Amino acid sequence: MKKIRNFLRGHRKIILPLAAVLGVILVAITAVAVLYPFGGRASTQQGPGFEGISSVAAAEGEEKSDSGPENSNAASIGEAPGSSDTTFSADAGDQQAQTSENGRSTSGNNSSQQSSGNAGNVGNIAAHTHIWKDYVTAVTVEDEPAHSEKVTEYHMYYWDTKTWKTSENPDDFKAWEREKMEWMRTYRYENNMPPELFLGYDSNGNPTYENDHSILTYYKTIPAVTHEEQRVEYQYCSICGVRK
Repeated sequence: MKKIRNFLRGHRKIILPLAAVLGVILVAITAVAVLYPFGGRASTQQGPGFEGISSVAAAEGEEKSDSGPENSNAASIGEAPGSSDTTFSADAGDQQAQTSENGRSTSGNNSSQQSSGNAGNVGNIAAHTHIWKDYVTAVTVEDEPAHSEKVTEYHMYYWDTKTWKTSENPDDFKAWEREKMEWMRTYRYENNMPPELFLGYDSNGNPTYENDHSILTYYKTIPAVTHEEQRVEYQYCSICGVRK
């Protein structure tokens, strides 16, 4: 006993709440037992104001028992609680379960068909024979690069036509020199110069003329010699766009 008391003292914080809960449970069980001593149906029939109903039910029961075995069988069949309802409920439950199973089966078939259809489409796109096409661009091809070269330019006055001519061809200048000799014999200008080229007199009183020719030498840039052509840069598949 001493050990029990010591144990209770040491675990007082746990034992007291547990005892209170157990007490509440016992009170609830006692109340249910007092209010419903014989079940819900018996207590309802024995409650106040139902004595007459009980007597009538008993009398009807006696009349049914006196009516013979056929009435007895009919009464027993009629008293089978919820027999027809139970059968209907079972059939409905089986039908509902079958419908659900069919729904799941149909859903599974649709899902598998959709998946197979998608897989087929992807396969059609992924697996194909490449159709190669050329990607062509216009390219400028340089035949001769640009460079600088020395140029001699001839500026010549023609006495007979009184015009100027410029040429880079040395043969043109040689021909002009031969013609000048003929012009000097033909025209016999004063100071052997065309009068239209007279510029005036210098500080010493000598006549001055514009030279009937000049030779200039300089360097100029000669542009590159090029041409345009079509060139294939690469080939690509017209279906998927992959290059090769």
